Amino acid sequence: MKYVYILILLLSKVVVWGQPVSDRLFDTQLETLASYFSDLAREDSGFNQFVKTETGKRFDGDFNFLLKPALQLVLPDGQSLRQKIMQAGESGLEMLQFIESNPQLQLAVPIHWEDWNGQSKLPICWMESGYDEATSYTVPCLFADGSQGNLSALIAPAFPVCVLSLNERTDASGILLPDYRTGEGGGGIDDDDDDKEDDTPPCYGGDGDWQYLESIYCINLNAIEHWIAGAPEIQFIFKRADNQSLINGQWGAIIEPPHRNDIDQTWYDVDATLFRWYQQTTNGITGIGSFCFVFVNERDNGTLINLPISVTVATPGGASVQIDLTVTITDKDETIGTLPVYFEDCNHFVYNPGTVKFKMYRE
Repeated sequence: MKYVYILILLLSKVVVWGQPVSDRLFDTQLETLASYFSDLAREDSGFNQFVKTETGKRFDGDFNFLLKPALQLVLPDGQSLRQKIMQAGESGLEMLQFIESNPQLQLAVPIHWEDWNGQSKLPICWMESGYDEATSYTVPCLFADGSQGNLSALIAPAFPVCVLSLNERTDASGILLPDYRTGEGGGGIDDDDDDKEDDTPPCYGGDGDWQYLESIYCINLNAIEHWIAGAPEIQFIFKRADNQSLINGQWGAIIEPPHRNDIDQTWYDVDATLFRWYQQTTNGITGIGSFCFVFVNERDNGTLINLPISVTVATPGGASVQIDLTVTITDKDETIGTLPVYFEDCNHFVYNPGTVKFKMYRE
């Protein structure tokens, strides 16, 4: 098998979004790598088996794997992925340099993974550096017959697709971020009394009880995370009125359903332990008061920014007050909304900041 690829390298180092490197160069290299993988998948069934196996390990909870550590892994014919790529000659060396310079590069099968037998050749798409859920409507792809075209970014295809992109759940070195704990929250260990159905008065639970994120429901998943990026990363940041963060510091709880359809127009049970709600300072724990705030967004790769937000809240005395807060997110995150949460909100009340609804309970 012979591969001929022409790739002009203008820089010796390529890094991820948010850093001063030409996006056009990155996209050129990404397309070249996608073209190589497309040819390899069409001519080498062992490569398809390899992709099926590695994406099925779900190292970060999604159906994907990082390319840099996978270079040393062996395919069914006994050759490593690195050896396969080196068969492309000088272009192969350039592609290896591209992979090693971008530890977040991944191959993913974000939809219909279970429907793929690991034998047939999948379309290979790639997510360019300028991809934005708010403005991008198509994704470039190479199909099984070798032709190039586009798939809709807004309507998920009814068949599995392989996607070359940057991983959203690792840091710039390709290390899994500690903030990503599927179905978990922060704040400590509770007393294991998780009877959500106990709605005896008061309906909202007692002072000092644990607050839980019960379940979430995505009204329009494509509005915040297109199919090409797999399952969403829904982030909940809780703040006191003095702008201090609750649970896990600034990053709050990040929820990652195993599949997109687990959360798409259906309730997904989370049962994440959030924080203990004392209204007044107790045993050295700073009181939260009669209300706090929740900011909800969908996490993506990008440059960290401080986002100022203002929320109007009703005080116990009945007055309306505007509270100014700041949250740290990335410039590519999809902001869902911010709203106040009151101590006396009944358990299982449905909150709707927009696009994503959620329920909580306290006991």
